[in-house]
Amino acid sequence: MGNELVLALDATVLSNFSSTQILDLIVEEAVVKTSKEIRDEILSGYEQGYQFLEQAVKLTHNDEISVPHGNLHPDILNGNTSVPVPDFADSLDLGEGTLILMVESDKLTLQSRSDVEYIVGSDDKDAREVLKSRGHSITGSIGLLCFLVNRDQLDVQEADDHLSSWIKDRGYRSPVESISETLVRELTTDPESS
Repeated sequence: MGNELVLALDATVLSNFSSTQILDLIVEEAVVKTSKEIRDEILSGYEQGYQFLEQAVKLTHNDEISVPHGNLHPDILNGNTSVPVPDFADSLDLGEGTLILMVESDKLTLQSRSDVEYIVGSDDKDAREVLKSRGHSITGSIGLLCFLVNRDQLDVQEADDHLSSWIKDRGYRSPVESISETLVRELTTDPESS
Protein backbone atom coordinates (compact mmCIF):
# COMPACT_ATOMS: atom_id res chain seq x y z
CA MET A 1 0.00 0.00 0.00
CA GLY A 2 1.32 3.46 -0.93
CA ASN A 3 1.59 6.67 0.97
CA GLU A 4 -1.43 8.77 1.82
CA LEU A 5 -1.42 11.85 -0.39
CA VAL A 6 -2.44 15.18 1.14
CA LEU A 7 -2.93 18.15 -1.20
CA ALA A 8 -3.30 21.68 0.19
CA LEU A 9 -4.79 23.84 -2.58
CA ASP A 10 -4.92 27.60 -3.14
CA ALA A 11 -7.82 29.60 -4.60
CA THR A 12 -6.54 29.59 -8.20
CA VAL A 13 -6.12 25.82 -8.29
CA LEU A 14 -9.52 25.29 -6.66
CA SER A 15 -11.22 27.71 -9.05
CA ASN A 16 -9.55 26.22 -12.16
CA PHE A 17 -10.67 22.70 -11.36
CA SER A 18 -14.10 23.87 -10.21
CA SER A 19 -14.62 25.85 -13.42
CA THR A 20 -14.42 22.69 -15.54
CA GLN A 21 -16.15 20.48 -12.96
CA ILE A 22 -13.20 18.17 -12.24
CA LEU A 23 -12.31 19.14 -8.68
CA ASP A 24 -14.06 16.00 -7.51
CA LEU A 25 -11.48 13.89 -9.40
CA ILE A 26 -8.73 15.29 -7.20
CA VAL A 27 -10.83 14.63 -4.09
CA GLU A 28 -11.14 10.97 -5.22
CA GLU A 29 -7.33 10.65 -5.37
CA ALA A 30 -6.12 12.52 -2.29
CA VAL A 31 -7.01 14.13 1.01
CA VAL A 32 -7.61 17.73 -0.09
CA LYS A 33 -7.33 20.72 2.23
CA THR A 34 -7.47 24.47 2.03
CA SER A 35 -7.44 27.31 4.52
CA LYS A 36 -10.57 28.92 5.93
CA GLU A 37 -9.55 32.19 4.29
CA ILE A 38 -9.32 30.58 0.86
CA ARG A 39 -12.66 28.85 1.39
CA ASP A 40 -14.16 32.24 2.33
CA GLU A 41 -12.57 33.83 -0.77
CA ILE A 42 -14.14 31.12 -2.98
CA LEU A 43 -17.53 31.57 -1.29
CA SER A 44 -17.36 35.34 -1.71
CA GLY A 45 -16.63 34.94 -5.42
CA TYR A 46 -19.53 32.54 -5.81
CA GLU A 47 -21.88 34.93 -4.00
CA GLN A 48 -20.70 37.73 -6.33
CA GLY A 49 -21.92 35.71 -9.32
CA TYR A 50 -18.96 33.54 -10.30
CA GLN A 51 -21.08 30.42 -10.70
CA PHE A 52 -18.14 28.32 -11.92
CA LEU A 53 -17.01 28.19 -8.27
CA GLU A 54 -20.07 26.15 -7.26
CA GLN A 55 -18.24 22.81 -7.15
CA ALA A 56 -15.49 24.26 -4.91
CA VAL A 57 -18.10 25.82 -2.62
CA LYS A 58 -19.98 22.52 -2.30
CA LEU A 59 -16.86 20.44 -1.68
CA THR A 60 -15.49 22.80 0.99
CA HIS A 61 -18.84 23.11 2.73
CA ASN A 62 -19.66 19.40 2.88
CA ASP A 63 -16.19 18.52 4.21
CA GLU A 64 -15.03 16.62 1.12
CA ILE A 65 -12.31 19.27 1.14
CA SER A 66 -11.04 19.76 4.67
CA VAL A 67 -10.99 23.31 6.03
CA PRO A 68 -9.26 23.55 9.42
CA HIS A 69 -10.88 26.20 11.60
CA GLY A 70 -7.95 27.84 13.33
CA ASN A 71 -6.57 24.57 14.65
CA LEU A 72 -2.95 25.40 14.03
CA HIS A 73 -0.31 23.30 15.74
CA PRO A 74 0.43 24.86 19.17
CA ASP A 75 4.11 25.36 18.25
CA ILE A 76 3.05 27.56 15.31
CA LEU A 77 0.62 29.53 17.44
CA ASN A 78 3.13 30.06 20.25
CA GLY A 79 6.15 30.63 18.02
CA ASN A 80 7.88 27.65 19.69
CA THR A 81 9.17 26.04 16.53
CA SER A 82 12.59 25.74 14.99
CA VAL A 83 11.01 26.76 11.68
CA PRO A 84 10.35 30.50 12.01
CA VAL A 85 7.00 31.73 10.73
CA PRO A 86 7.74 34.56 8.30
CA ASP A 87 5.77 37.75 7.92
CA PHE A 88 3.76 37.09 4.75
CA ALA A 89 2.01 40.48 4.82
CA ASP A 90 4.41 42.10 2.36
CA SER A 91 4.54 39.39 -0.28
CA LEU A 92 1.42 37.19 -0.03
CA ASP A 93 -2.27 37.75 0.23
CA LEU A 94 -4.18 36.45 3.24
CA GLY A 95 -5.27 33.23 1.51
CA GLU A 96 -1.80 32.08 0.50
CA GLY A 97 -0.29 33.18 3.82
CA THR A 98 -2.81 31.20 5.85
CA LEU A 99 -2.46 28.22 3.52
CA ILE A 100 1.28 28.15 4.24
CA LEU A 101 0.65 28.39 8.00
CA MET A 102 -1.89 25.56 7.73
CA VAL A 103 0.61 23.42 5.80
CA GLU A 104 3.38 24.04 8.33
CA SER A 105 1.04 23.25 11.19
CA ASP A 106 -0.11 20.03 9.49
CA LYS A 107 3.45 18.97 8.76
CA LEU A 108 4.43 19.45 12.42
CA THR A 109 1.43 17.36 13.43
CA LEU A 110 2.22 14.65 10.85
CA GLN A 111 6.03 14.65 11.21
CA SER A 112 6.07 11.23 12.86
CA ARG A 113 4.09 9.66 9.98
CA SER A 114 6.33 8.51 7.16
CA ASP A 115 3.32 7.25 5.20
CA VAL A 116 2.04 10.76 4.31
CA GLU A 117 3.11 12.67 1.22
CA TYR A 118 2.14 16.35 1.56
CA ILE A 119 2.07 18.57 -1.53
CA VAL A 120 0.93 22.17 -1.86
CA GLY A 121 -0.95 23.14 -5.03
CA SER A 122 -0.45 26.81 -5.84
CA ASP A 123 -0.17 28.84 -9.03
CA ASP A 124 0.86 31.98 -7.12
CA LYS A 125 4.50 32.78 -7.96
CA ASP A 126 5.27 34.48 -4.64
CA ALA A 127 3.65 31.70 -2.61
CA ARG A 128 5.58 29.08 -4.59
CA GLU A 129 8.85 30.88 -3.84
CA VAL A 130 8.06 30.99 -0.11
CA LEU A 131 7.02 27.32 -0.14
CA LYS A 132 10.14 26.28 -2.03
CA SER A 133 12.40 28.24 0.32
CA ARG A 134 10.80 26.45 3.25
CA GLY A 135 11.29 22.98 1.76
CA HIS A 136 7.71 22.14 0.78
CA SER A 137 6.74 19.98 -2.18
CA ILE A 138 4.88 22.11 -4.71
CA THR A 139 2.71 21.59 -7.75
CA GLY A 140 0.16 23.72 -9.57
CA SER A 141 -2.83 23.39 -11.84
CA ILE A 142 -0.73 21.96 -14.71
CA GLY A 143 0.96 19.41 -12.42
CA LEU A 144 -2.42 18.34 -11.06
CA LEU A 145 -3.81 17.83 -14.59
CA CYS A 146 -0.76 15.62 -15.29
CA PHE A 147 -1.43 13.82 -11.99
CA LEU A 148 -5.02 13.08 -13.10
CA VAL A 149 -3.76 11.79 -16.48
CA ASN A 150 -1.21 9.57 -14.71
CA ARG A 151 -3.98 8.25 -12.42
CA ASP A 152 -6.19 7.49 -15.46
CA GLN A 153 -8.83 9.97 -14.27
CA LEU A 154 -8.45 11.96 -17.51
CA ASP A 155 -6.93 11.19 -20.88
CA VAL A 156 -4.47 13.66 -22.41
CA GLN A 157 -7.05 15.19 -24.76
CA GLU A 158 -9.48 15.78 -21.87
CA ALA A 159 -6.70 17.42 -19.85
CA ASP A 160 -5.84 19.62 -22.84
CA ASP A 161 -9.51 20.57 -23.18
CA HIS A 162 -9.68 21.61 -19.52
CA LEU A 163 -6.48 23.62 -19.83
CA SER A 164 -7.78 25.30 -22.99
CA SER A 165 -11.01 26.22 -21.18
CA TRP A 166 -9.09 27.72 -18.26
CA ILE A 167 -7.03 29.82 -20.66
CA LYS A 168 -9.90 30.96 -22.89
CA ASP A 169 -12.77 31.22 -20.42
CA ARG A 170 -11.03 32.11 -17.15
CA GLY A 171 -7.99 34.04 -18.37
CA TYR A 172 -5.58 31.53 -16.80
CA ARG A 173 -1.96 32.37 -17.62
CA SER A 174 -0.51 28.99 -18.37
CA PRO A 175 3.20 28.29 -18.76
CA VAL A 176 2.32 25.61 -21.36
CA GLU A 177 -0.19 25.30 -24.17
CA SER A 178 -0.95 21.63 -23.72
CA ILE A 179 -0.68 18.86 -21.18
CA SER A 180 0.75 16.54 -23.83
CA GLU A 181 3.67 19.01 -24.16
CA THR A 182 4.26 18.75 -20.40
CA LEU A 183 3.99 14.95 -20.31
CA VAL A 184 6.47 14.59 -23.19
CA ARG A 185 8.91 16.92 -21.40
CA GLU A 186 8.55 14.85 -18.20
CA LEU A 187 9.39 11.66 -20.10
CA THR A 188 12.37 13.14 -21.96
CA THR A 189 13.98 15.22 -19.20
CA ASP A 190 16.89 13.68 -17.40
CA PRO A 191 16.11 14.01 -13.67
CA GLU A 192 19.80 14.61 -13.02
CA SER A 193 19.76 17.79 -15.15
CA SER A 194 16.72 19.37 -13.49
